[in-house]
Amino acid sequence: LSRLKDDHDFHYKLVGPAGNFPGLSELVRSYGLDERVSISGFVSLEEFERLIAETDIAINLRERPVGATSGSLCRIMAAGVPAIVSNGGAFSELPDHAVVKIDYGEHSEPLLEAYLRRLIEDKTLRKRIGKNARDHVLSHHRIETSAERYADFLRRIIARRPRKHFIQTIAGELSALSVGGANSDELFRSVASEVALLVPDSETTGTAEVSAQPPDAFHD
Repeated sequence: LSRLKDDHDFHYKLVGPAGNFPGLSELVRSYGLDERVSISGFVSLEEFERLIAETDIAINLRERPVGATSGSLCRIMAAGVPAIVSNGGAFSELPDHAVVKIDYGEHSEPLLEAYLRRLIEDKTLRKRIGKNARDHVLSHHRIETSAERYADFLRRIIARRPRKHFIQTIAGELSALSVGGANSDELFRSVASEVALLVPDSETTGTAEVSAQPPDAFHD
């Protein structure tokens, strides 16, 4: 940002408690960015959404992604705001035309500077990426769709419980007969599983198994 301040007009706001950014105030002062950078402190969801609506470019970098889907990024994309993200974890799975991705490493800073320059200077590009981002979120992250997938996943797990109980019952009965000698739990489970394969699902579940995909993400 310090390399951009002389030839670009911008204000960078970090949203969140100041305690999340130790030493930031000193860093801002050392680069002469006091007038260009501010920290919001904790904000309500309504205020966060208002700030997103005022944003031209969002920066959502993660040095060590933990695999979860970012709730903040979903809201940013849904608002049609172009975002610069780390190319890692769940972020790497996003379409290249819907976000700007940066690999974490020795070239990340010059890449960030270059992408910021381009986005600041090219309003048409910002709008195009923002539209692609919004379209992606509306297609893949609608709350109704996510809720339906969770419900289907739970139905699938529940439908499998009687079959699991059936296998455990057979294994228990084999164990009671002392078949296989000592330390034969693995054998009992194997035999029980083979027997279960001969029995249709409808005989052990009482219902048709629901075809479903497990939920693929949690929102932070």
